Amino acid sequence: MGEHYTRAELEGRVDRAGSVEMAEPRNVTRFAILPPMAAAVRSVRVGGTIVPVPLRRAGPERPAIVLGKRGGQWACLGELDRLELDGKRPGLQGPIDDAFTAPFLCVRGTGAAWNPAVQAWAEASLKRFAYEWSRFLRGELPVKDDTAVTAEDIRHSNLILFGDPGSNSWIARVLPGLPVRWTRTECAIGDTSVSSAGHALMFIQPNPLAHDHYVVLNSGHTFHEQELATLNYLLFPHLGDWAVIKVSDDPTRLAAEAVVRSGFFDEQWAVPVHSGDRVELDEHLWRLATSRKNQGADIDD
Repeated sequence: MGEHYTRAELEGRVDRAGSVEMAEPRNVTRFAILPPMAAAVRSVRVGGTIVPVPLRRAGPERPAIVLGKRGGQWACLGELDRLELDGKRPGLQGPIDDAFTAPFLCVRGTGAAWNPAVQAWAEASLKRFAYEWSRFLRGELPVKDDTAVTAEDIRHSNLILFGDPGSNSWIARVLPGLPVRWTRTECAIGDTSVSSAGHALMFIQPNPLAHDHYVVLNSGHTFHEQELATLNYLLFPHLGDWAVIKVSDDPTRLAAEAVVRSGFFDEQWAVPVHSGDRVELDEHLWRLATSRKNQGADIDD
């Protein structure tokens, strides 16, 4: 997509001769033609322009073929199983809650934390996630110490890391490959920078150690018991791709944690300037709507 959470349209048709005719896509920069249609394609036209499609390679079934923008023009990028795709794409597009729709592993830190209050908050967050997962999703949350994580875990699971770079060795390992900063003195994403004393980072990114999986810091689902125990329409992501969190004086009182700022990474998983404004507005509107609903007002008002 050109921009996530913005209207996108993809419209096409195919005839029996294998000709595919696509209207000019709206907010779509890349799409695939899947089997069995991929094997039958003879020609493709996108927005009135013919896009050459290479001959299929030998085999019982042709894999999906990918078309996308190259130099401002639509082109066939190749077969999906041979392409190394970049940026946000299906199955790797966020937000934070998307990490829990596939196999994942929570990893708790066992080292010496940089900030004991932040570490206590992270441990309380993991404990809350385990409780909510057991009670409402009726399963045992998969959890390991950071010292017990294996290469197979990294290959097959999204890693959900709890702690700070001092306490969790995997946080320290992945941070250099991510567009955030977390030092002994600073927590920063984009143009949002706060003291690391009493603050923590929550976010989702492609895992630098396994690019087809996610890494998440310090977050389970972004909805919690209040929503899980109420109505299904409240079970949607309450944050975007990232958030800077202010930990309360008593970090085990999770209800007192405060979102300093939150937002989305861009289509290349980088941080756009002023990226938090949109999510902050969305969260404000959600809280307003929820408050009015609880007071008996029409949610459409």
